[in-house]
Amino acid sequence: MMSLPRLLLFLASGFLLSSLLLACPAPVAEPFGPCRAADGDVYEFNSAEVNGDTLTANLSFSGGCEQHEFTLCWPDQQFGETDDGQTQVTLEIFHDANDDSCEAYLTEDVDLDLADLEVAYIGAFGPGPGSMVILLGGEILDFSF
Repeated sequence: MMSLPRLLLFLASGFLLSSLLLACPAPVAEPFGPCRAADGDVYEFNSAEVNGDTLTANLSFSGGCEQHEFTLCWPDQQFGETDDGQTQVTLEIFHDANDDSCEAYLTEDVDLDLADLEVAYIGAFGPGPGSMVILLGGEILDFSF
């Protein structure tokens, strides 16, 4: 049986740990840029989907004490074409963990804005409607506007 002081210490440590986990800063999506994922901090890409002008990526990463920033990257800043003639872009996600040394393993949905990609498309091909295929983390996503 545990002594009362040890029991109180045990309960207090559990309360502090749960308080820390509940107080983890939410990840932030940064503006679109010509960055590269390889230049950022490590994360695991789980999945993604496009809804309107928003790409929602499900990502896992270590941390929990600092706010993590994710930036949608278009490294080559060029439109390509699929085998069947659709416009295609390859995107990456840059992760800045802000030197977070905590070791919780977090999984979060991060919303990333595709509006700048739409503007670039209109600049290259004229006013829409438009559509393109986005290659991201091994997934093929359709983006129409």
